[in-house]
Amino acid sequence: MPSTAIASCADAIAAIMVREQGKPLAEAKGEAMAAADVIDWFGKEGRRAYGQIIPRVPGVTQMTIKLPVAAFTPWNFPISQIVRKLSGALAAGCSIIVNPADMATA
Repeated sequence: MPSTAIASCADAIAAIMVREQGKPLAEAKGEAMAAADVIDWFGKEGRRAYGQIIPRVPGVTQMTIKLPVAAFTPWNFPISQIVRKLSGALAAGCSIIVNPADMATA
């Protein structure tokens, strides 16, 4: 399970964030653990996939338009913010491309 992998490596992930960003160790470890929680939540939410369909209203044209959606994240929370966007997209069955900012470390 991805969340277990992140949680078990939280210390190593935190150490990398400290070196690359100068983030305090406690905050970096908290971010890694929060990312694991987000993965768990979206995984469970994806299983619920409500799939509700809005009833058609007579005389009204209704459309569902499926287009690419951009997901932008800040550089200062490299794991938790990317995981938040990535997990939701994957749980919904969508593909996603993560392209960090040019000024981001590593």
